[in-house]
Amino acid sequence: APAKVSTRYGISGVKVRISYSKNKKRRAISET
Repeated sequence: APAKVSTRYGISGVKVRISYSKNKKRRAISET
């Protein structure tokens, strides 16, 4: 996501991105 978006949402946006990336990794592991 662009820097503007991250600064726009702030900490909450960062948390969402972290949780999203974690879910993505979990999905990849479960699918394999």
